[in-house]
Amino acid sequence: MDEDFELQEPFEKDCINSLLGIMVSSNQELFDSIKNGGTGIMNEVLREFFKEEIKAGEEQARNEGVQEGRLEGREEGRIETLYTDCNMSVPDIAKKVSKSEEYVREIIKNISAACL
Repeated sequence: MDEDFELQEPFEKDCINSLLGIMVSSNQELFDSIKNGGTGIMNEVLREFFKEEIKAGEEQARNEGVQEGRLEGREEGRIETLYTDCNMSVPDIAKKVSKSEEYVREIIKNISAACL
């Protein structure tokens, strides 16, 4: 019995996905409300149904955020090194790292504030 259920499950999920597609297109305003933090049983059912997809999306977003944070940290470290160790001017640093002078000044300001 369990084997039969497992074989049918992908088909059933496809049927449910098709049904949900029709429901969404027919009730776009309602689904927009649910998507934007709606409450109630419909919201809970949809969140449960798409639990794995939601989890995968959250994990991907988290990984992208970590990667972006590392890149920003390296860039800020490079600016700090050019400013403190190499005694470069803000315009020269901005040119070297291909950023605006305003951005470089903000990083240097944050570095100075952290040293107080």
